[in-house]
Amino acid sequence: MPKKVCIMCHQELNSAATGAVRVKDDVVIRAIRSVKKVFRAAQNNELFVCQNDLEKHQEKRKRFEKEMLIISAIAVIIVILLSGLPALAGRFQLSVFMSSIFIAVLVILFAVVFRYAPAMEGTSRIAAKTTTVVRTVKNKKDKNKKAEKGRI
Repeated sequence: MPKKVCIMCHQELNSAATGAVRVKDDVVIRAIRSVKKVFRAAQNNELFVCQNDLEKHQEKRKRFEKEMLIISAIAVIIVILLSGLPALAGRFQLSVFMSSIFIAVLVILFAVVFRYAPAMEGTSRIAAKTTTVVRTVKNKKDKNKKAEKGRI
């Protein structure tokens, strides 16, 4: 039977762990598992994020998504510069185009390998709760500011 393991602190969770959120089994995790199976190092653990590390993981995931957006834009710029500028000069070469695509894919793969933070199942539910809490806090601050302005 596979163990339940937190991906942030690498500790095994007991079966009665409350607040632990399962990690989505996406393409990157399946690829890592398939490579580990080839080398016979696969443990096939169920991946979770424990309650203690939930906020830290959410920050890491947001940072990863933001960095992937920036890196994808950089990859597009690389393709445009390396293959688009010579094409504008009238010298389109398939080898240059393929090389620029290859470089862009490598840039994105390096970003995924070194910065990857998997998504969690039920993230929208957690985000909705977090948003509600943040709105409540902001509303209380706004009410306090209005009350202070009235006193001054």
